[in-house]
Amino acid sequence: MDTIHIITAVNNDFAKHMAVMLFSLLENKKSKNPLIIHVLEADLSEQNKLKLKRLVSRYRAEICFIKMEDSLFKNCLIFGHITKETYYRIKIPDLIGQQIQKALYLDSDMIIHDDITRLWETNINEVFLAAIEDPLGHYRVEDLAITENSYFNAGVLLINVTKWREHSISEQVMRFIRENPSKIWWWDQDALNAILFDKWLKLEMKWNFQPLSQIPLTYPSIVHFTSPMKPWNGDPPLKEYYLYYANRLKW
Repeated sequence: MDTIHIITAVNNDFAKHMAVMLFSLLENKKSKNPLIIHVLEADLSEQNKLKLKRLVSRYRAEICFIKMEDSLFKNCLIFGHITKETYYRIKIPDLIGQQIQKALYLDSDMIIHDDITRLWETNINEVFLAAIEDPLGHYRVEDLAITENSYFNAGVLLINVTKWREHSISEQVMRFIRENPSKIWWWDQDALNAILFDKWLKLEMKWNFQPLSQIPLTYPSIVHFTSPMKPWNGDPPLKEYYLYYANRLKW
């Protein structure tokens, strides 16, 4: 049975909110596929690590912590509500075991309201990743010279780790960031799109639904709170999805 590899990145300020995301994922996973969660972090406290281990162990899943060197991202621009951790996903295939051929990256500020196995089973053999088309991506197409006229959101990335390694995508993305600082508006997402704009599979919007997009959707499988206004510091649409799990989480 295929092992599901989940990758996420976090700091101490976001630890509880990532725990809510993982709690929602674990609560809704129906399959018997083994699950391993890989957490990319630079300074996560031992207390927060212990809490996360306790949460995951209740569902017979595994969790491991991968220490990041922030010096690797010294050329990466940080501003707004984005932290350095967003850039960690660029390096995912270089950080996880060589035997792992596929990985699912998830941002911390989301709720998984469906069985993640259904997304995991998407066939990505012929592409580098699967993602949803960003509702605001058309603003970046011209600046980044994206000829396919589509731009993906990097909050949910189902990654073909094997192809990524074979074509040194991490190095290509980091080089783009170093050489094109004036073109980077939306952080690493811009660089990922610049390199992979014609090499990805488009997922249904429900797998990375952004409430502020105002796109009508009856049943989002993943709710992604992309704006600076989060359900724990404001009242974004679909805040109730976050509260449903946050209020039940023993943290």
